[in-house]
Amino acid sequence: PEDGLSLLPEPKEYIEGGVDDDLDIPAVDLQIDVLRLYGSSLGSLSLQGINDRGLRAWQLKSFSLESPHMHIKGTGLWRLHGARRGLSLKANAQVQDMGAWLAQAGFKDVMVGGKGVLDGEFEWHDLPWQHAKSDLSGTLYIELDKGRFTKLGSHSARLLELLSLQSLARLTHLNQGLGGLTR
Repeated sequence: PEDGLSLLPEPKEYIEGGVDDDLDIPAVDLQIDVLRLYGSSLGSLSLQGINDRGLRAWQLKSFSLESPHMHIKGTGLWRLHGARRGLSLKANAQVQDMGAWLAQAGFKDVMVGGKGVLDGEFEWHDLPWQHAKSDLSGTLYIELDKGRFTKLGSHSARLLELLSLQSLARLTHLNQGLGGLTR
């Protein structure tokens, strides 16, 4: 490395040098009572994984992240070799209070309330060798009730209000005309 302070080669050297072909990650049964990320508590983490030598991958048999506001459970596969190497996850979250969980995770005043379900499938190609956001893909299904965003820009909030069924109900009662929603 240019600064001379690091003992490890750059990530690109790992890929070109073939060091990643020697990865042999053991089975893991992990319990973390208080998981903190960037100073914020996310809840308790439980994780179980095994090395599947036949697939040349590490199977994430189960993981869960539990807090008073949300319970996330899922499975995954971490491919350590080949063109499709990277992390694939399937997860389901049962949300009791999305706003409270976001505040707990360090995102205060983003949302108030919000109860429901999140289901997702994600793939992060080349993780952990590369950390490009462009290598992250997936689908996320969100169904939340009884919540609202608190930090939307005025134009975004008005558009969402215009499209909401509550706004349509107000319009039918002539409590507010279209002009008030689009200004």
